[in-house]
Amino acid sequence: MRQQILPERTVRYLRAAASAGLACWLLAGCSLLAPFEVERHEKALCDLRNQGFLSFKQAKLADAERLYRQAGLEAQTLGDVRTKATVAKELGDIYSAEGKLKEAETCYRDFLALVPHPGNDDATDYAGTLSALAAVLEKQGRLAQSEAFYKAAFQYADNLESGGYRIRHDLRRQYARFLKKVGKISEAKKLESLEGQMLLEHAYEFDPDADEATATRKNATWNGLCDQALKEQYRGNTAGAERLLKQALAVVESSGKRDRRVPRTYEHLGNLYLSSNQLPAAQASYKKEIALLEAVLRSDDIMLATPLESLGLTYLRQKKYSAAEAALKRALAIQRTTCGDEDKHTVLFGLALADYFANQKRFSDAAPLYKKVLESSLRLPQLATPSLAMSLERLGDALCKSGQYAQARLFYKRSLTIRQGLAAGDAVLAGLVAKIHCAESKIQCP
Repeated sequence: MRQQILPERTVRYLRAAASAGLACWLLAGCSLLAPFEVERHEKALCDLRNQGFLSFKQAKLADAERLYRQAGLEAQTLGDVRTKATVAKELGDIYSAEGKLKEAETCYRDFLALVPHPGNDDATDYAGTLSALAAVLEKQGRLAQSEAFYKAAFQYADNLESGGYRIRHDLRRQYARFLKKVGKISEAKKLESLEGQMLLEHAYEFDPDADEATATRKNATWNGLCDQALKEQYRGNTAGAERLLKQALAVVESSGKRDRRVPRTYEHLGNLYLSSNQLPAAQASYKKEIALLEAVLRSDDIMLATPLESLGLTYLRQKKYSAAEAALKRALAIQRTTCGDEDKHTVLFGLALADYFANQKRFSDAAPLYKKVLESSLRLPQLATPSLAMSLERLGDALCKSGQYAQARLFYKRSLTIRQGLAAGDAVLAGLVAKIHCAESKIQCP
């Protein structure tokens, strides 16, 4: 990703601050860098995307195309790279539906170029875009290129965490269909065999009294309710999402305690409650999920790691610190034992525990974990997320206050590098430059 170039006004601030040695003045001046019209552009961008989405769902493709094109211009005006990428993908979907294959291809390639190292939040969109580009190329008869993107989508999705089951299922099925089309029958059959095992594990194995048709219908109903609940959650309709998830739970609870869709539904409920700050309800849902999993799995099974981390974060927000620490430590231990120290999820779980220690001002416990995350982020670009940048900056602040300026500078510089790669705003970048100057000058930042 291209490194962000600071505007001339920002450069003048930095030069003035460097020559005068006045980091405080620089920090005070950062607010001047924010344009007065940002809020207006952000509202326009949001409105255009919402209207475009509704037009697309109503099959008003010409209107949807026009609205998303305007949204792309707003995102460009704001310098919001991530939203610009998302709008490009959504516009590509519209072009594809209209049969404008070349235009769709351009939009999908734009998304991939703007998000070269997707983090957790972008992973599913990235895999889906690879597959969408493959489909567009297939429709143009460019089969060799299409196969490469189908394979890349399948391989990328196969590395997603357990929550990516649905996208893995869809992409595996699409790739198998394509392989049959180009005459690679044996490879397609291997994929179909693997897909059959996955379906059995996730849908049929724990529903022994139902025939295959009934089990398939029940699974489709459950999936539909969960998908609709997620959409309602994104719209801010927490009550509607909760109602749909409870309906989904009723569909699969009759299958028995070994049906993995039951704890998965409790996980969805926990995430919903956590996002709406209903912390006791979130805690109860995650504990129910963990209890159901522990009834049929080993105590160190990898499927327990994510709900344990979620439970730990829920405890943390309720200031139940000892319970939070125990849950986060157990989640990290399971992840590390199963996947090793270099696995990206091990690193992210370590980051959650490091943040907990930092919030408790236990910096001697936090620092080794943060350093491990920092080292891993250099090797694994997908770990370079805004949350990591914020955590590294926070640790730099703590080290600066304790007089450990060299260590503080190390964390500030890595935070700055990450934020430059993510195209952060000028004020954020200038603030970090000022903090690095403070650390180098061995003075306290205000």
